[in-house]
Amino acid sequence: MFISHSDLTENAKREYFSNGYFIMEEAYSGTLVIKDNVYKINISMGKYPIDNQKNGLKITFD
Repeated sequence: MFISHSDLTENAKREYFSNGYFIMEEAYSGTLVIKDNVYKINISMGKYPIDNQKNGLKITFD
């Protein structure tokens, strides 16, 4: 998943994305709609690495 730096507040960056990992405290299942595409997603509870890129953050859910 990619999140643009401009979509995050400074507080959110510090609290959720500053330690190199994104922590999912509870599993999540749902759908994500992007333009005309619908994706079913399932993210397990866990610790996921964050790749801090020039324009945003890439979180790898495996």
